[in-house]
Amino acid sequence: MIIDCNGHLINFKVVSEEKACWIRRSLSSEEKIFFRFWGERKYGNAHFVAIKPRCDADLVTRDAFWRLRQILGKMLGGVTAQDVIKIAVAICCHSLGPLTSRHEFFVELFRRTNDEFVAMERYYSTGRKIRDNISAYPLNSASYSHIAMFTWIYLMECRYLRELACKTSGECSILDLGTSYGHFILTAKRTMRSADQKMEYIGVDKCVEASEIAKAYADATSMDNVRFSVLDIAKKGFLDAIMRMNGGQRFEGVVANHIMEHLAAPTFRTLMQWCSLSNNIVMVSVPLYDKPAISVCDGHVHYFDVKRLEKLGARIEKATKEYWRYCRQKMLLRSGLLILATSSFAAKLQRSLWQPADQLSS
Repeated sequence: MIIDCNGHLINFKVVSEEKACWIRRSLSSEEKIFFRFWGERKYGNAHFVAIKPRCDADLVTRDAFWRLRQILGKMLGGVTAQDVIKIAVAICCHSLGPLTSRHEFFVELFRRTNDEFVAMERYYSTGRKIRDNISAYPLNSASYSHIAMFTWIYLMECRYLRELACKTSGECSILDLGTSYGHFILTAKRTMRSADQKMEYIGVDKCVEASEIAKAYADATSMDNVRFSVLDIAKKGFLDAIMRMNGGQRFEGVVANHIMEHLAAPTFRTLMQWCSLSNNIVMVSVPLYDKPAISVCDGHVHYFDVKRLEKLGARIEKATKEYWRYCRQKMLLRSGLLILATSSFAAKLQRSLWQPADQLSS
């Protein structure tokens, strides 16, 4: 139970003295880069703890922000994901300066995150294989890195988009569902090279602030063929609204990165809806858990492992009588990436992008 949080001190009630002791011990080890124990007091049977965030602007990065949310969710308990984010934002705003607004923090976080994506793309471009960083998984492991994981996913998806540009005539319209700050689209614009001339991207997200920041960056850098729109894909009628954005036509490809786990609707129904928006390919990534643990820090309503992804892909194949096929490459599935392609488009793909590894030599 939160009593007070002003960005530079958090006071909250804990369920027991043992919980207060646990917090004190944890803050002396792993979490000490974020907080220091400020004090505790007891009134009757009620225990109260105060912790003080360490004001370090260098910690305002995407990976540090995620870790901060994890720590807060573990310590506080009984709060929603929105509460955790609100507290984490207040802490980060104070770290950047006591007068920093919420919007200014997110603009700065976007700028730093984008720089980190560029650096990671360069890291891979030096000859490091994309698969070398697969140790960034699963989501609830200590080695998790948002930047490493999403760079890997984005670059893998761009491989399929390059194939799509080569195998189709005319412009290729790509829909990015739950685009947030548009980092997938920005990565694609940087890495698609000559194929990018055929691509047109539309990113949709329910967050007005994120869409505005992404649009402002695209405008400031003179990006062609990029649009960002505000749309809640969990609401009824979103399919028609999205089709209108593309002149009533299906898209050539649909991308949805780490969004399906947030939607209350059954995953099969959601995926079938997304397939109805595409002519050729649907690429969906989800976080993987090494055990079925839903954390308050992420707000997920579904959890996934490799077996569940395989079952979901097989169910889509059966329901569409194999009009849609799913890619069985273990490397992709182990990263939480489910790629669906129409049978006709799958037949055009390079074998290295579609066939399982044990079939490539045959």
